[in-house]
Amino acid sequence: MAPKFYSKEWCEAVAKKANSDPEYLKKAKNFTVKYIFVITDCPDGNDVKVLWDYQQGKIANWTWEAKKAPSSFRIGQEPWDESISLIKNQLSCTTMSKVLKKEVTGLGAIGAKLWKMQGDLVKGLKFQPYNALISDIQASVPWED
Repeated sequence: MAPKFYSKEWCEAVAKKANSDPEYLKKAKNFTVKYIFVITDCPDGNDVKVLWDYQQGKIANWTWEAKKAPSSFRIGQEPWDESISLIKNQLSCTTMSKVLKKEVTGLGAIGAKLWKMQGDLVKGLKFQPYNALISDIQASVPWED
């Protein structure tokens, strides 16, 4: 049985997969950045906040926290701190699932205002090829909606 999408167990499986996939690690060796993802309106009634810390492609550290939705994690509620992450992302559980299933593109979700961001977006553009790699790793880890 697959873990629930964006559950602590699923995030753990993503980190394990990323840190053990030789093809991904070879392509992502220059990927060093920290991102916060706030996944809102999860089926269990929570918002989830995950800090992903990528060091030379490996997920060196990640933290997971959940609060009842709508939570203080959300953009406009909790201030973004540039010393913690380059970008703070916020999107619903449904939208994130659709992005990983390639039912909608990330840029399409951003354009439709379904994906909000805070941070240095210009600097973040240089990581676009690596963002696609980690999306592929995440999409390869099974989940239940």
